[in-house]
Amino acid sequence: MSVTDRTTVTTVNETTEQTADEIEASLRAELSADRWLDVSRLLDAATERISGQYEARNERIVRETAAHFGTMAPAIVAVAQHVRLNVDDPGRLMPDELCRCLEPVA
Repeated sequence: MSVTDRTTVTTVNETTEQTADEIEASLRAELSADRWLDVSRLLDAATERISGQYEARNERIVRETAAHFGTMAPAIVAVAQHVRLNVDDPGRLMPDELCRCLEPVA
């Protein structure tokens, strides 16, 4: 974890602001190696689940938006997938190719 944004942490007795790195350091100091491994696995699983939910939501938004455009819907979905691939993997296209695909069509 190398998140440096401050997070408000509320416990039964107090509210403090800590960075994710500070929380991680505190937990590592307090937990056994096995328990820390469990925490890491839980974080990985939660992150994966949230990522999947986010992707599914984005897919629904694209499909629902595209549905408003009738026969253009398949093209809109295809463009959204194309853009997502290139945003997720910017090294996939060379910068000049990326610029060409973003130029307006006359």
